Amino acid sequence: MHEATGKPVIVTFDSGNLMPVAKTIRQMHPNAEIVIMADNDYPLLARQPFKNVGLEKAEEAAKAVDGIVLTPNFNDKEKEKSLTDWNDFSKERGKSVVATMLRSDLKQALNPQKAKSKTSEIAL
Repeated sequence: MHEATGKPVIVTFDSGNLMPVAKTIRQMHPNAEIVIMADNDYPLLARQPFKNVGLEKAEEAAKAVDGIVLTPNFNDKEKEKSLTDWNDFSKERGKSVVATMLRSDLKQALNPQKAKSKTSEIAL
């Protein structure tokens, strides 16, 4: 994500870490835009009961710190391959496509929050 955006990135590796890390980052950087780059485990829909834990935890953490969540937008062929995360997306489409898409998505997603006078962005 850093290569694609040039922004600081913090990796949690596990959805269980998202909330405490997001809260710590918010305390350290009260004016930062916090963008959580979540996995989207939709291929696991066949599991019953289905829980998309990574996405759920990302949404909870984002809400707690006034952040936003972005997930990779896979097409049908990519979904058939059970791709779920940003690394999969980057390998499938290439870094330049990811960079272009993220710039657009971040601009759209952060525009409403810019009115709150936040000054920097941090991706988890």
